[in-house]
Amino acid sequence: MQQFAGEADVAILAPYLDAVEALGHQEAAALAKQDAEADRATVVVRIVMFDVILDALRFVAQEHYLRELTVLRDPRPSARPGRSGPA
Repeated sequence: MQQFAGEADVAILAPYLDAVEALGHQEAAALAKQDAEADRATVVVRIVMFDVILDALRFVAQEHYLRELTVLRDPRPSARPGRSGPA
């Protein structure tokens, strides 16, 4: 981890732990509500679909914040929000 992320402190994983703990709790509660006779294939498909949705939401959030950071660092007036560029 240190080679690729630059940090080896386990504390860097704390936000991830918080997120997956909340998701795990929610998923377990949803699964517990289902009938014992529920179709297991449906449960598996649902879990896989939620994984895909979570990945997509995370990607959108990363794009949003990266774009925000890039605009804030870019000194050109055309890069600032609300500016259309040189007239």
